[in-house]
Amino acid sequence: MISIIAALTKNRMIGKDNDFPWHLADDLKRFKELTTGHPIIMGKNSFDHLLHRTGGKLLPNRISIVVTRDRTFSFPGAIVAHSIEEAIDATDSDEVFIIGGGQIFTQSLDLADKLLLTQI
Repeated sequence: MISIIAALTKNRMIGKDNDFPWHLADDLKRFKELTTGHPIIMGKNSFDHLLHRTGGKLLPNRISIVVTRDRTFSFPGAIVAHSIEEAIDATDSDEVFIIGGGQIFTQSLDLADKLLLTQI
């Protein structure tokens, strides 16, 4: 199963300047509960933002798959893919979560089985 998980404002903004203009503990808790134990797929900008927020660490108990066009990119412990399809094929998990950003969401909408949205 392919699930997209996102938070967005009433005017459909998912972020600003590679950051979230909000911090909601309940939404972060829900994200953790849903994604723990599953692979998470994200674009390179979202990955960089995640590393900034976590002090350079991958999220625990999740396989991080980074989609990028940069063929030279690598990060210890992360899987690098060059398309959404390649990212999905890199795992045999029963559920994978697409966590952003905007371009990755757009590319994966037709592939998703489930859309999990939090409205801010």
